[in-house]
Amino acid sequence: VSSAVLVRVTENKQKNVALGLGYSTNTGNPAQLTYDDLSVLGLRMKSNLLFETLRQSARADFYFPTTPKGDNDSVGAGFERNDLRGERTSVATLAARRAWGSPLLERGLTLEYLSEQRNVDGQMTTSSKSVPLTYSITKRALDNLLSPSTGYVLSAQFGGAVLPVLTDERFLRATTRFVNYRPIGAAGTLVLRAEAGAVASKRKVGVPSTLLFRAGGDQSGRGYAYQELGVTEGSAIVPGRYLLTGSAEYQYWFKPPYGVALFYDAGNAADTLRELTPKSGYGIGARWRSPVGPINVDLAYGHAVKKFRLHFSLGFTF
Repeated sequence: VSSAVLVRVTENKQKNVALGLGYSTNTGNPAQLTYDDLSVLGLRMKSNLLFETLRQSARADFYFPTTPKGDNDSVGAGFERNDLRGERTSVATLAARRAWGSPLLERGLTLEYLSEQRNVDGQMTTSSKSVPLTYSITKRALDNLLSPSTGYVLSAQFGGAVLPVLTDERFLRATTRFVNYRPIGAAGTLVLRAEAGAVASKRKVGVPSTLLFRAGGDQSGRGYAYQELGVTEGSAIVPGRYLLTGSAEYQYWFKPPYGVALFYDAGNAADTLRELTPKSGYGIGARWRSPVGPINVDLAYGHAVKKFRLHFSLGFTF
């Protein structure tokens, strides 16, 4: 028995332009312009401009054809400016990256050059440069990649700048992140999250601030402003060498795809392990498993600052 199958194929446009507007309780309302071209000197190009209240960035990446072994190579350049808690940074980057694997197990190796200008509290501007090499791996075991209800995601990065080549301060850096989804009864889900990071170097001065750690905000400490938790330097809050955050959240889906949540977050960033005292936040939230991913609206109380804060987020980070 044979039957005919009709397949309609629409060719993708060589050039695509998109404009996006959004809302964020972290970095301010974002406006983004993206431009993709499938053939620039035989390479695919992806570029974007992002403007937010606290952050502005521009980036362009060029992707080589996938190798017979399945490796995806790319080169790119970018510029990012941040204004966070009294610290202003401007960083220019050049990067070469190789990525391989599948959506369930992604791996990558990145060689990057960073040149950073940093100003704290309007004082004298300092500069630093670095050439770190970083290996990254992400493992996903989820029932649904877009809106998971059971399973886990684990990611880690290991790297550093160990050679005195275009590097002001040699260092090693490691980070890991974990999120776990567990069904509780017929309509409940327990979500556990954890993140840790560390930078080892003789001096903190010379390590780009971009590679150090802060906490606070929608994904790393509800009840606190974005990147509010860190090291006090004058009247500013700056990143630290160490990071540790954790979260426990119970979601009850009273009428899927709609639900409510109770959560408790704790964490901090500091320059020493002894100073890494957790600061907690807790509250309630609304959940919607939308067609574009989970949408979360939370009202949280930051115990250390004794204030309520509203948080809005789309999806989960990984």
